[in-house]
Amino acid sequence: MQEKDSRKAVFVSRFLGLLKDNSLTQSELSKIVKISQATISAYSLGKTTPKSEELCRIASYFGVSMDYLWGVSDIPIQATDTANIQESEWQQRAQTAEQKLKHLKSLLADVGSDIESLGGTVGKLLKFISE
Repeated sequence: MQEKDSRKAVFVSRFLGLLKDNSLTQSELSKIVKISQATISAYSLGKTTPKSEELCRIASYFGVSMDYLWGVSDIPIQATDTANIQESEWQQRAQTAEQKLKHLKSLLADVGSDIESLGGTVGKLLKFISE
């Protein structure tokens, strides 16, 4: 319960900060993100928190992550605009993902029944994850 209240307080603080930093009124934001002004006011007062769809629209408008708004992350990472990613970049990302998956599968195939082999594989997995 205390963690939920803490996250709500972080949300309210960050939400109000974003409104102020962008010189927006609650009424203006409500029109932009298509959430009623009464609901925006309730968020500002900490009476309620947004549902995931509403949180997504707010985060997207301000160019921050939902995790940042909710207090899961302290880094206001810009949301990725996937609409502007070229097909070649998508293909490159898919190729990279396939290569990493293939590598991961080969690492997992090396897992033997003995502890030493398992320890070596765990080391390889940790190295792989950090790449």
